[in-house]
Amino acid sequence: MKEKLYIQVKDHLLSQKTFSIVKNTGKPYLVTRPKPKTNDINNYYESKDYQSHKLNPKTIFEKFYSLFRNVMLIRKERLIRAFFKKPAEVLDIGSGTGDFLIYLKKRGWSVTGCEPSKKARAHTKQKIFYIDLEKKVIQKEFDLITLWHSIEHVYDLKKTVVKINTIIKQNGYLIVACPNYKSWDANYYQENWAAWDVPRHLRHFNKESIKETLTHYGFEEVTTKPLFLDSIYVSILSEKILMSNVPFIKGLFFGMVSNIVGLTTKNYSSHIYVFKKVNKANF
Repeated sequence: MKEKLYIQVKDHLLSQKTFSIVKNTGKPYLVTRPKPKTNDINNYYESKDYQSHKLNPKTIFEKFYSLFRNVMLIRKERLIRAFFKKPAEVLDIGSGTGDFLIYLKKRGWSVTGCEPSKKARAHTKQKIFYIDLEKKVIQKEFDLITLWHSIEHVYDLKKTVVKINTIIKQNGYLIVACPNYKSWDANYYQENWAAWDVPRHLRHFNKESIKETLTHYGFEEVTTKPLFLDSIYVSILSEKILMSNVPFIKGLFFGMVSNIVGLTTKNYSSHIYVFKKVNKANF
C-alpha cells in the first residue's frame, strides 16, 4: 500500500535515530517506519529515563511524574466506577509496574495484568497475576479491559484487538487512552512533540482514527474524555527535548494553552475513549 511521509522524528530518549511517520492509504492512523523487528523492539525501552517503568522518583521531574500518576489513579477508578455498580474483573494491558492494578485491588476489584517487560513485572510491589496475550487460548473473560497509553505500543494491532474482543464479555467495556496528534501542542512542537516517542509508539492516532479502528473490530463508542494533565506533561517533555532553560514554566504555559484551545476544537493532547463490545470479531 502507498505510504506518504507525514513527519520525520528523532528518538530523543535512547537511540538518537530518525524515524519516519507515514500515512498509509490502507490505515486510518499514522505508522512509524522503519518498524523495529520483534527481537529488537524491547531494546528501545531499556533507558534509565523511561518514566513508566521507574519506581523511585529522585529528580524534580520524576517526582512530578509520580504525583501526576497518583492523581490519574484516582481519576481512572472514578471513571470505571461510572460503568460498574460493584467491582468487576479487570485486565490492564501494558500494566508496567502494576500501580493501577494494585490501586484497584486494594479497592476490591479482581485484577489481571499483561506486561511484556520482564523488568517491569519483576518490580511490581504486590503479587499480580499476569497473562500472556500470545497464548492461543485464554480461559478467563473480563468485564473491563484497559489500555492506558498502551495501544500505540502494540506490535500486532489486529491480532491484539481481535484477542481482546474474544476475552471481553459481551457488553463489556474497553477503555483506551492515547495521544492525539491533531492537538494544539502536537502542532506547536511539530517533530519535537514528545508524544511521538518513536519507535516505541508504532502507531499514532487522532480522535477519528482510534474510533474507526476499534469500531471495525466490534466495539461501539460510549464516551470520550480529555486528559488535561497530559498536555502539561507532554509539553514539559517537549521543552526538555528543545533544551529549554525553563522547561517546567514553558511546559506548564503551553500545556495550558493547548487545553484552552481544546475547549473549542475538542482536540486535546490525549483522550480517554470508552467503548462497549457489541459484536464478536470475525477476522
